[in-house]
Amino acid sequence: MISLKYLLWIFTLVCLILDNVRGFRILVLCPHISRSHFTIFEAIAKGLTDHGHIVDVLSHFPQSNKVLNYNDISVAGSMKLQTNDLLITDINFHNPVSDFFFIHQMGEDTCESVMSTNAALNLLHSNKKYDLIITEVFNTDCFLGFVHKFRAPFIAVSAAHIIPMAAERFGIPDNPSYIPNAFLSFDAEMNFVERLLNTVTTLSLNLLRKYYYDPKHHKVATRYFGDDLPPFDVLARNTSLVLVNSHFSFMGTSRPYPNNVIEVAGLHVKSSQPLPTDIRKFLDESKNGVIYFSMGSIIQGKSFPAEKRKAFLRAFEQVPQRVIWKWEGENMSGKIDKILLKSWAPQRDILDHPNVRVFISHGGFLGTTEALYSGVPIIGIPMFGDQKINIRQVEKGGYGVTLPYDQITEETVLAALNTVLKDKSFKKRAEKVARLFQDRPMPPLDTAIYWIEHVIRHGGGAHLKPASLDLYWWQYILLDVIFTLILIPILMFWALKYLIRHMANTYYRSTSDGDDKKRN
Repeated sequence: MISLKYLLWIFTLVCLILDNVRGFRILVLCPHISRSHFTIFEAIAKGLTDHGHIVDVLSHFPQSNKVLNYNDISVAGSMKLQTNDLLITDINFHNPVSDFFFIHQMGEDTCESVMSTNAALNLLHSNKKYDLIITEVFNTDCFLGFVHKFRAPFIAVSAAHIIPMAAERFGIPDNPSYIPNAFLSFDAEMNFVERLLNTVTTLSLNLLRKYYYDPKHHKVATRYFGDDLPPFDVLARNTSLVLVNSHFSFMGTSRPYPNNVIEVAGLHVKSSQPLPTDIRKFLDESKNGVIYFSMGSIIQGKSFPAEKRKAFLRAFEQVPQRVIWKWEGENMSGKIDKILLKSWAPQRDILDHPNVRVFISHGGFLGTTEALYSGVPIIGIPMFGDQKINIRQVEKGGYGVTLPYDQITEETVLAALNTVLKDKSFKKRAEKVARLFQDRPMPPLDTAIYWIEHVIRHGGGAHLKPASLDLYWWQYILLDVIFTLILIPILMFWALKYLIRHMANTYYRSTSDGDDKKRN
C-alpha cells in the first residue's frame, strides 16, 4: 500500500511540473484587412496554442472550426476585405507615393472602423490580464492603445519588410546609401541617382508618417483609449521584440539588425499536403512540366484586359508546358486545352510538386517565399507595394525575371518564358536559395515561438534593445561630434593666428622702441 508521504511527494511533483508548463495568456492584434497579413499572425497564434498558451486573436478572419485555446475576437464585417477584390486596371497606375498615401489612409479607416465594433469595445472595457500583446508594424499605430490599456509587454510583427517609417523606433540602421526603401524598386547596389531618390524618399515618407499621419491616427485613437494615451512613438519605443517576415537568403544583401529584431520568413510555410485529385493528376501527367500562374489573394486574375489575356494564351500555345491558372471566373474566352483554371488553388502544395517549372506571380512576399522555399524560378509582374522590390531582388539573384505589366505582349511573355525555362541556371539558383533559406538552426515558427516566450519569461525585452534608442537623432548621426571636430581645428587655427599676430605685434613694438632709443 502506497504511504501518505509518498502520495504527497507525487502530488507536489505534479504541481511543480504543471506550474512550469503553465500556458501564458496572449493577445494578438491583426486589424488589417488583407488575408496575406493575417496568414502570418494566424501561423504564430496557432503555434502558440500548440505550445499550450491561450491566445485571443482580434482579426477580420475568425476560424471556421474551433481551435483549442484559440479565441476569436472577430471584427468581421466592419470593413471590406482585400480578398480577390482588386481589379488590375484599378492598380495599374500606383506609384511609391500613391501607395504610401493609400495604405496610411487605409490605416486611419481601419482604426475608426475596427475600434467602433462591439468586439473591440468589449475588449477595451474588459478586465482581462495578458502576459504579452502582439501587434502589427504597418500602416497605423492606433492599436498600441491596447498596450497602454493592458500594461503588458508587447512585441511587433512585420508581415513583410520592415517599413522605413518604423526602423528608427526599433533602433534598426536604415542608411539609404545601401538599404533600399521598400516603396521603391531599388536593390542594395544603387547608383548616384538611385541613392539620391532613395534618400529623399526615405526622409520624406518618414516625416510624413511622423508629423502628418501619426497625429491624425492618434486623434482617432484618443476617442476610444482616452486623452491620456501617450504619443505613438513613445509607446512604440517600448516594443520588446520585432519579428520580421524576411530572410537574408533572398533579400539581395544582409541587413544589420540589432538583437531585438528576429527574421522569421517562412513561418507560414507548412509541410506540403496531398493535392486535390484533379490537380495532382494534371501535374503528374504533365511530362514537359507545368507553369503555375497566380496574381495572389487580392488581385482578380480575371480582370486582365482582353489583349493581355490573349497575349498569355498565345504565348502558352508556343511552349510545351501545361498551365495551372488561378482564374476567378468559371470560363475563359479563348482558353486552350492545356490550361487548368482554378478559382482558388493550394499554392504551397502546387509549388512543391517536382513538375512545376516556373511561377508567374505578382511578387507578393508570401508567394515569393513559397516559391523560393520550393526552388521554383519566378516571372514577376509587380503591381504595387513591396512587389517591385521583391521581384527586383529575385531578378538580381538570378532566379527570375521581371515582366512589367505595361509591356505585356505575346512576344514579351514568350521571351520571359523561354528565358526562364530554357536557361537551366535559373532553376539552379532558385534551388541554391532554397537550400540557404531552409538551412537554419530551427524552423522559423519555432524561432518565433522561442523568442515570444523569451520576452514573457523575462518580463519584456529591455535587455535586447540597442542603446541608439536613447539618443536624439542628431546624436545618432553624430552631428554634435562632427560639429565639435570641425570647430576644434577652426578654434585652433584662430588661436594660432591670434598668437602669431600677438607675437608679431610684440616683436614689432619692441623693435620700434629700440630704434627710437637709438635715434634719441
